Amino acid sequence: MGLFKRVKRSDPKWKTSPWNIKYKDHKGEWKYESACTDKGASEELLRKREADSLRRARGLLDPHEERLAAQANRSVDDHLEDFEASLRAKNNSAAHTAETVNSIRAALAGTNTASIRDIDASRIVGFLEGLRTRKKRPIGLRSYNKHLKACKAFAAWLVKERRLPLNPLAHCPVVND
Repeated sequence: MGLFKRVKRSDPKWKTSPWNIKYKDHKGEWKYESACTDKGASEELLRKREADSLRRARGLLDPHEERLAAQANRSVDDHLEDFEASLRAKNNSAAHTAETVNSIRAALAGTNTASIRDIDASRIVGFLEGLRTRKKRPIGLRSYNKHLKACKAFAAWLVKERRLPLNPLAHCPVVND
């Protein structure tokens, strides 16, 4: 367990080079990681890594929860690209795949959703309702349902792939057309 720099103190780059941390993980293996140029922040990161390793070794950290947290930090666009790839892998037509992904992308952009933890049923339904009731070129009930079903399929896929713990759109009903 330690904090060090890979350059010598006499090197002119010493002040701008990052600190490195060395710690044992939960399996007892040495891990090396580049931290940052601030020594205090690097020491804090080292303490966090050591504490996490200890909790993981004692079984106090759930690997499933860690995975969910890591997935939640990825951008929603990354997940949407993975969803698109899964649609293509299921031999869906290119037109269906493009239409589904475009519907989801429009709804996510219209609700300013940056990560999957920001997906909110009321915001999605409100956005679609706004498209349905706008004065200029409103969408019909079938289009509303198509967009909603695409978003619900994406949310269900996120749960199936263990990227979200619960489907935030599961309770959203389609409208009668």
